[in-house]
Amino acid sequence: MLFGVIIIFLGVLFLLESIIPTFEVQFEIIWPTILIIISIGRIIKNKKVDICTSIIFLIGVWYLLYNLLIIPTPFTEVFWPIIFIVFGVSIVWKNSRFQKEAKKSVKNGPMLTYYGVFSGIEEKLQTEDFKGANLYAIFGGIDLDISKVELKKDITINIYSIFGGTEIKLPENVNIKINASALFGSNENKANRKEKKENKTIYINTISIFGGTEIK
Repeated sequence: MLFGVIIIFLGVLFLLESIIPTFEVQFEIIWPTILIIISIGRIIKNKKVDICTSIIFLIGVWYLLYNLLIIPTPFTEVFWPIIFIVFGVSIVWKNSRFQKEAKKSVKNGPMLTYYGVFSGIEEKLQTEDFKGANLYAIFGGIDLDISKVELKKDITINIYSIFGGTEIKLPENVNIKINASALFGSNENKANRKEKKENKTIYINTISIFGGTEIK
């Protein structure tokens, strides 16, 4: 459906160019915009962010900003090296213990999912049925407060901060186990918790690429 809408949109533009002498199709603006629309459409349809979609999205955003003269020309030299780095990290990521733990956590029950894509999300939970969460902060931010949540069992929270930032506030009476990776980003643990046998454990898997994650 999305592909059909894009074809119709291009057809309308070409038609306007044919019948209006002063109208000109600016392909340098259109093609990056189409990439952005396609990537966002895939995120909404699949309800997840994969590496291919992220790269398509980054290419679209970068060249749209460049063609609008927002990004200076010298910075274009670092773009493709960054893309190769991100792609290489994704290959390592798929074979890492971090990814295996993330997949394992999905089997433990339904998890909440938050997408901070070019936007900000603030959420404060007060539930007794919290089973974990997946947080995607991509060119956006997520502020999740679960400090009032009463855990019934151990849970897992997976955090992906890519050109974005995530902040999460945890309950006081929990044990915390963190598995973190960062590439040109940072993961900061400000949570001061004493480990106790009777406490439930929150397993946090976080990766930050040109972004940051803060745990409180």
